[in-house]
Amino acid sequence: MPRRCPRDATSMKVLRVERVAFPFEVDVCGKCHGFFLDKGEAGKIAGGRELERLLHAYAGERGPASCPGCGDKMRLRTLTAKGHSVTVDVCSRCKGTWLDGQELAGLKAAYQAYLNEPGSTLQDPKHGATTAASAQESQEHAGGLAAMIGWAPLLK
Repeated sequence: MPRRCPRDATSMKVLRVERVAFPFEVDVCGKCHGFFLDKGEAGKIAGGRELERLLHAYAGERGPASCPGCGDKMRLRTLTAKGHSVTVDVCSRCKGTWLDGQELAGLKAAYQAYLNEPGSTLQDPKHGATTAASAQESQEHAGGLAAMIGWAPLLK
């Protein structure tokens, strides 16, 4: 049974993402262009687990959206780094992530700013939590950002 978009209840289509080291499928809404990443898929996009850990580590209050994966109410997570900020929906239960159509670009910008400058921080402004990027993390994740850029046009 196809999953439903948490924004407009449209049946989502499954898109196979091939331009990454470990291909996977993502659920995409043809109407609002949002998409749902199951547990582990944000890490596949970014080339490591750090992005996914950051998305779920400090999830805030419950938002209005229900998770397409398990039906639980999703939590809002704001990430800010070097002037780039994005708020995404994350599920505490199944660890899925919902990105509205334009949020991938904001997520990429914030994460790239975090990785490009070792010692920079990626923070959740509401909770004040910060994480510092190491030089090793910056190098390890550089290829994943290329993948993120590469498959973003497929979601339009």
